Amino acid sequence: MIAITKTKCDQIRCIADHFGTSHVLRRAGEEFSEATTAIIHYTRAAVDFEGDLPTRKVELAGELADTLIMLEQLLHVVPDLQRLVTVQVAHKVNRTLKRYDIKVPAGGAGRDAAKEID
Repeated sequence: MIAITKTKCDQIRCIADHFGTSHVLRRAGEEFSEATTAIIHYTRAAVDFEGDLPTRKVELAGELADTLIMLEQLLHVVPDLQRLVTVQVAHKVNRTLKRYDIKVPAGGAGRDAAKEID
């Protein structure tokens, strides 16, 4: 997982406060849509060998960064979303683990350790 530092989160929240809720909501929709397109382009390059993979990977990284920033802004401008999203994440992860009978190793190991960005 990517962990954003408190300093960076504070900066992102200042940006959200500057632009306001309606702007954040509209912009989040745009950024999430652009990330979807970047995922499709990356998949075409990685799986179907259509396009330049390194370029598509950089584009995907940029769009995912935008979505992380917008998610943080959304959670800031709609305060009760944090709690609701946390509940939904737990529910959906547990449901998927159960549905596919996935066993989580002791210690909850994943592919990579958390990375913090500042």
